Amino acid sequence: MREKSLLIQLVEKYKNIIENKKSDAISWKDKDEAWVKISQQFNANCPENIHRKKESLKKTYENLKKNIRKDVADEKIQIKKTGGGAVKIPLRDPTFERTLALINPKTVLGLSNTFDGDRDVHDIENHSTPSTSHGLLNAVTSSAKSKIEYIIEEESENEMLLTNSADQDEHMNNSKEKNITRIEEKQKETLNEADWGNVNPSLLKTPVTPVLKTKNRWSNRRRPAIKNQTSSQLAEEYTKLANIKSEVWEIDKENKLMEQKQKQELFILQKKNLLLDIELKELQIKKIKSEIIL
Repeated sequence: MREKSLLIQLVEKYKNIIENKKSDAISWKDKDEAWVKISQQFNANCPENIHRKKESLKKTYENLKKNIRKDVADEKIQIKKTGGGAVKIPLRDPTFERTLALINPKTVLGLSNTFDGDRDVHDIENHSTPSTSHGLLNAVTSSAKSKIEYIIEEESENEMLLTNSADQDEHMNNSKEKNITRIEEKQKETLNEADWGNVNPSLLKTPVTPVLKTKNRWSNRRRPAIKNQTSSQLAEEYTKLANIKSEVWEIDKENKLMEQKQKQELFILQKKNLLLDIELKELQIKKIKSEIIL
Protein backbone atom coordinates (compact mmCIF):
# COMPACT_ATOMS: atom_id res chain seq x y z
CA MET A 1 0.00 0.00 0.00
CA ARG A 2 2.89 2.37 0.66
CA GLU A 3 4.20 1.70 -2.80
CA LYS A 4 0.84 2.60 -4.36
CA SER A 5 0.57 5.84 -2.41
CA LEU A 6 4.15 6.76 -3.34
CA LEU A 7 3.49 5.97 -7.00
CA ILE A 8 0.35 8.13 -7.05
CA GLN A 9 2.21 10.94 -5.29
CA LEU A 10 4.87 10.91 -8.01
CA VAL A 11 2.33 10.66 -10.82
CA GLU A 12 0.57 13.75 -9.46
CA LYS A 13 3.72 15.78 -10.24
CA TYR A 14 3.68 14.72 -13.90
CA LYS A 15 -0.10 14.55 -14.38
CA ASN A 16 -0.18 17.04 -17.26
CA ILE A 17 2.35 14.98 -19.23
CA ILE A 18 1.18 11.44 -18.46
CA GLU A 19 -2.55 12.13 -18.94
CA ASN A 20 -1.98 14.13 -22.12
CA LYS A 21 -4.22 12.76 -24.88
CA LYS A 22 -1.92 13.74 -27.75
CA SER A 23 -0.33 10.86 -29.63
CA ASP A 24 2.50 12.41 -31.64
CA ALA A 25 6.18 11.56 -31.37
CA ILE A 26 7.04 14.50 -29.14
CA SER A 27 4.29 13.75 -26.59
CA TRP A 28 5.33 10.08 -26.48
CA LYS A 29 8.91 11.16 -25.86
CA ASP A 30 7.82 13.47 -23.02
CA LYS A 31 5.74 10.69 -21.45
CA ASP A 32 8.66 8.26 -21.60
CA GLU A 33 10.97 10.81 -19.97
CA ALA A 34 8.37 11.45 -17.25
CA TRP A 35 8.11 7.73 -16.46
CA VAL A 36 11.90 7.48 -16.28
CA LYS A 37 11.94 10.29 -13.70
CA ILE A 38 9.11 8.63 -11.76
CA SER A 39 10.97 5.31 -11.66
CA GLN A 40 14.16 7.01 -10.45
CA GLN A 41 12.36 8.91 -7.69
CA PHE A 42 10.34 5.82 -6.73
CA ASN A 43 13.43 3.64 -6.36
CA ALA A 44 15.16 6.37 -4.35
CA ASN A 45 12.23 6.77 -1.91
CA CYS A 46 10.79 3.24 -1.84
CA PRO A 47 10.11 2.24 1.82
CA GLU A 48 10.81 -1.46 1.20
CA ASN A 49 14.03 -0.90 -0.83
CA ILE A 50 12.68 -2.84 -3.81
CA HIS A 51 13.81 -1.82 -7.29
CA ARG A 52 10.92 -1.34 -9.73
CA LYS A 53 11.29 -0.89 -13.46
CA LYS A 54 9.60 1.81 -15.47
CA GLU A 55 7.36 -0.70 -17.27
CA SER A 56 6.11 -2.29 -14.05
CA LEU A 57 5.22 1.09 -12.52
CA LYS A 58 3.40 2.12 -15.65
CA LYS A 59 1.48 -1.17 -15.71
CA THR A 60 0.54 -0.76 -12.03
CA TYR A 61 -0.83 2.73 -12.69
CA GLU A 62 -2.88 1.47 -15.63
CA ASN A 63 -4.28 -1.35 -13.48
CA LEU A 64 -5.28 1.15 -10.77
CA LYS A 65 -7.25 3.17 -13.30
CA LYS A 66 -8.85 0.00 -14.67
CA ASN A 67 -9.90 -1.12 -11.18
CA ILE A 68 -11.45 2.28 -10.45
CA ARG A 69 -13.60 2.13 -13.58
CA LYS A 70 -14.63 -1.43 -12.71
CA ASP A 71 -15.57 -0.52 -9.10
CA VAL A 72 -17.64 2.47 -10.19
CA ALA A 73 -19.48 0.38 -12.78
CA ASP A 74 -20.21 -2.34 -10.19
CA GLU A 75 -21.50 0.27 -7.76
CA LYS A 76 -23.91 1.65 -10.38
CA ILE A 77 -25.17 -1.86 -11.11
CA GLN A 78 -25.74 -2.58 -7.41
CA ILE A 79 -27.68 0.66 -6.91
CA LYS A 80 -29.97 0.26 -9.95
CA LYS A 81 -30.55 -3.50 -9.93
CA THR A 82 -33.92 -5.00 -8.99
CA GLY A 83 -34.97 -8.15 -7.15
CA GLY A 84 -34.50 -7.04 -3.56
CA GLY A 85 -31.75 -7.83 -1.16
CA ALA A 86 -28.95 -5.82 0.35
CA VAL A 87 -26.73 -3.66 -1.83
CA LYS A 88 -23.23 -5.05 -2.15
CA ILE A 89 -21.00 -2.03 -2.51
CA PRO A 90 -17.42 -3.07 -3.33
CA LEU A 91 -14.65 -2.05 -0.96
CA ARG A 92 -12.75 0.94 -2.27
CA ASP A 93 -9.00 1.18 -2.31
CA PRO A 94 -7.56 3.87 0.04
CA THR A 95 -6.02 5.53 -3.02
CA PHE A 96 -9.36 5.65 -4.85
CA GLU A 97 -10.02 9.38 -4.54
CA ARG A 98 -6.45 10.41 -5.42
CA THR A 99 -6.36 8.19 -8.49
CA LEU A 100 -9.80 9.40 -9.57
CA ALA A 101 -8.54 13.00 -9.35
CA LEU A 102 -5.70 12.17 -11.75
CA ILE A 103 -7.87 10.80 -14.55
CA ASN A 104 -10.84 12.47 -16.21
CA PRO A 105 -13.91 11.88 -13.97
CA LYS A 106 -16.26 12.03 -16.96
CA THR A 107 -14.74 8.84 -18.36
CA VAL A 108 -15.53 7.09 -15.07
CA LEU A 109 -18.68 8.69 -13.66
CA GLY A 110 -20.22 9.88 -16.92
CA LEU A 111 -21.88 13.21 -17.69
CA SER A 112 -24.21 14.78 -15.12
CA ASN A 113 -27.63 15.80 -16.43
CA THR A 114 -29.20 18.75 -14.59
CA PHE A 115 -32.67 17.84 -15.90
CA ASP A 116 -32.57 14.21 -14.74
CA GLY A 117 -33.09 12.56 -11.34
CA ASP A 118 -34.58 9.63 -9.44
CA ARG A 119 -37.23 11.65 -7.63
CA ASP A 120 -40.94 10.94 -8.15
CA VAL A 121 -42.76 13.41 -10.41
CA HIS A 122 -45.87 13.41 -8.18
CA ASP A 123 -43.85 14.51 -5.16
CA ILE A 124 -42.24 17.32 -7.15
CA GLU A 125 -45.61 18.65 -8.32
CA ASN A 126 -47.08 18.54 -4.80
CA HIS A 127 -44.01 20.25 -3.43
CA SER A 128 -43.75 22.96 -6.07
CA THR A 129 -47.43 23.96 -6.72
CA PRO A 130 -49.13 26.34 -4.22
CA SER A 131 -52.20 24.90 -2.47
CA THR A 132 -54.29 28.09 -2.35
CA SER A 133 -54.97 31.12 -4.51
CA HIS A 134 -53.27 33.29 -1.90
CA GLY A 135 -50.05 31.36 -2.36
CA LEU A 136 -50.37 31.67 -6.13
CA LEU A 137 -50.83 35.44 -5.86
CA ASN A 138 -47.77 35.74 -3.65
CA ALA A 139 -45.74 33.69 -6.13
CA VAL A 140 -46.82 35.92 -9.03
CA THR A 141 -46.08 39.16 -7.19
CA SER A 142 -42.69 37.90 -6.02
CA SER A 143 -41.76 36.88 -9.56
CA ALA A 144 -42.85 40.28 -10.90
CA LYS A 145 -40.78 42.07 -8.26
CA SER A 146 -37.77 39.96 -9.08
CA LYS A 147 -38.14 40.78 -12.80
CA ILE A 148 -38.38 44.53 -12.08
CA GLU A 149 -35.32 44.40 -9.82
CA TYR A 150 -33.42 42.48 -12.51
CA ILE A 151 -34.31 45.10 -15.17
CA ILE A 152 -33.19 47.97 -12.89
CA GLU A 153 -29.92 46.23 -12.09
CA GLU A 154 -29.30 45.50 -15.78
CA GLU A 155 -29.86 49.18 -16.73
CA SER A 156 -27.50 50.36 -14.00
CA GLU A 157 -24.86 47.88 -15.13
CA ASN A 158 -25.20 49.08 -18.75
CA GLU A 159 -24.68 52.70 -17.63
CA MET A 160 -21.60 51.73 -15.67
CA LEU A 161 -20.24 49.83 -18.67
CA LEU A 162 -20.78 52.83 -20.98
CA THR A 163 -18.98 55.20 -18.60
CA ASN A 164 -16.05 52.87 -18.02
CA SER A 165 -15.62 51.64 -21.62
CA ALA A 166 -13.22 54.43 -22.61
CA ASP A 167 -11.04 53.91 -19.54
CA GLN A 168 -11.00 50.16 -20.11
CA ASP A 169 -9.96 50.60 -23.76
CA GLU A 170 -7.03 52.82 -22.77
CA HIS A 171 -6.02 50.38 -20.04
CA MET A 172 -6.21 47.45 -22.48
CA ASN A 173 -4.10 49.24 -25.09
CA ASN A 174 -1.44 50.12 -22.51
CA SER A 175 -1.38 46.57 -21.17
CA LYS A 176 -1.06 45.15 -24.71
CA GLU A 177 1.88 47.44 -25.49
CA LYS A 178 3.59 46.46 -22.23
CA ASN A 179 3.05 42.77 -22.92
CA ILE A 180 4.47 43.11 -26.45
CA THR A 181 7.58 44.87 -25.17
CA ARG A 182 8.08 42.23 -22.47
CA ILE A 183 7.72 39.41 -24.99
CA GLU A 184 10.22 41.05 -27.35
CA GLU A 185 12.72 41.53 -24.52
CA LYS A 186 12.40 37.89 -23.45
CA GLN A 187 12.79 36.73 -27.03
CA LYS A 188 15.95 38.82 -27.43
CA GLU A 189 17.38 37.33 -24.24
CA THR A 190 16.62 33.72 -25.17
CA LEU A 191 17.45 34.00 -28.87
CA ASN A 192 21.15 33.22 -28.43
CA GLU A 193 20.49 30.46 -25.87
CA ALA A 194 17.71 28.67 -27.78
CA ASP A 195 17.64 24.89 -27.47
CA TRP A 196 16.01 23.16 -30.46
CA GLY A 197 16.22 19.65 -28.97
CA ASN A 198 12.72 19.65 -27.45
CA VAL A 199 10.67 21.43 -30.11
CA ASN A 200 6.94 20.64 -30.14
CA PRO A 201 4.01 21.85 -32.29
CA SER A 202 2.64 24.05 -29.50
CA LEU A 203 5.61 26.42 -30.00
CA LEU A 204 4.14 27.40 -33.38
CA LYS A 205 1.48 29.40 -31.50
CA THR A 206 4.09 31.69 -29.94
CA PRO A 207 4.57 35.14 -31.55
CA VAL A 208 7.21 35.68 -34.20
CA THR A 209 10.55 36.98 -32.96
CA PRO A 210 11.55 40.53 -33.95
CA VAL A 211 14.49 39.17 -35.97
CA LEU A 212 12.17 37.18 -38.24
CA LYS A 213 9.64 39.96 -38.70
CA THR A 214 9.68 41.69 -42.09
CA LYS A 215 8.63 45.25 -42.69
CA ASN A 216 7.38 44.70 -46.25
CA ARG A 217 4.79 41.96 -46.10
CA TRP A 218 3.16 40.29 -49.07
CA SER A 219 -0.39 41.31 -49.84
CA ASN A 220 -3.27 38.87 -49.85
CA ARG A 221 -3.52 39.12 -53.65
CA ARG A 222 -1.63 36.53 -55.66
CA ARG A 223 -1.12 38.97 -58.52
CA PRO A 224 -0.56 42.72 -58.38
CA ALA A 225 -3.44 45.00 -59.24
CA ILE A 226 -3.52 46.01 -62.95
CA LYS A 227 -4.62 49.51 -63.88
CA ASN A 228 -6.82 50.16 -66.90
CA GLN A 229 -4.82 51.68 -69.79
CA THR A 230 -5.96 53.89 -72.67
CA SER A 231 -5.74 52.95 -76.35
CA SER A 232 -2.71 55.21 -76.92
CA GLN A 233 -0.85 53.58 -74.05
CA LEU A 234 -1.70 50.14 -75.40
CA ALA A 235 -0.46 51.17 -78.87
CA GLU A 236 2.84 52.36 -77.39
CA GLU A 237 3.25 49.08 -75.51
CA TYR A 238 2.54 47.07 -78.66
CA THR A 239 5.07 49.10 -80.70
CA LYS A 240 7.71 48.54 -78.01
CA LEU A 241 6.97 44.84 -78.07
CA ALA A 242 7.19 44.75 -81.88
CA ASN A 243 10.52 46.57 -81.84
CA ILE A 244 11.91 44.15 -79.28
CA LYS A 245 10.77 41.19 -81.38
CA SER A 246 12.37 42.65 -84.54
CA GLU A 247 15.66 43.20 -82.69
CA VAL A 248 15.61 39.64 -81.43
CA TRP A 249 14.90 38.38 -84.95
CA GLU A 250 17.81 40.37 -86.41
CA ILE A 251 20.19 39.03 -83.76
CA ASP A 252 18.99 35.49 -84.41
CA LYS A 253 19.49 35.98 -88.14
CA GLU A 254 23.04 37.24 -87.68
CA ASN A 255 23.88 34.31 -85.42
CA LYS A 256 22.60 31.81 -87.96
CA LEU A 257 24.58 33.44 -90.80
CA MET A 258 27.75 33.37 -88.71
CA GLU A 259 27.16 29.72 -87.89
CA GLN A 260 26.64 28.85 -91.55
CA LYS A 261 29.80 30.71 -92.56
CA GLN A 262 31.82 28.87 -89.90
CA LYS A 263 30.51 25.53 -91.15
CA GLN A 264 31.58 26.38 -94.73
CA GLU A 265 35.06 27.38 -93.61
CA LEU A 266 35.37 24.19 -91.58
CA PHE A 267 34.31 22.13 -94.60
CA ILE A 268 36.96 23.79 -96.81
CA LEU A 269 39.69 23.17 -94.23
CA GLN A 270 38.68 19.53 -93.85
CA LYS A 271 38.75 19.12 -97.64
CA LYS A 272 42.25 20.61 -97.87
CA ASN A 273 43.40 18.32 -95.09
CA LEU A 274 42.12 15.27 -96.96
CA LEU A 275 43.85 16.34 -100.20
CA LEU A 276 47.14 16.85 -98.40
CA ASP A 277 46.78 13.46 -96.78
CA ILE A 278 46.21 11.83 -100.19
CA GLU A 279 49.29 13.54 -101.69
CA LEU A 280 51.40 12.45 -98.74
CA LYS A 281 50.32 8.84 -99.12
CA GLU A 282 51.01 8.91 -102.89
CA LEU A 283 54.53 10.19 -102.26
CA GLN A 284 55.09 7.45 -99.71
CA ILE A 285 53.94 4.82 -102.24
CA LYS A 286 56.30 6.15 -104.92
CA LYS A 287 59.19 6.12 -102.49
CA ILE A 288 58.50 2.53 -101.52
CA LYS A 289 58.32 1.45 -105.18
CA SER A 290 61.64 3.15 -105.99
CA GLU A 291 63.33 1.40 -103.10
CA ILE A 292 62.01 -1.97 -104.25
CA ILE A 293 63.34 -1.45 -107.80
CA LEU A 294 66.78 -0.55 -106.54
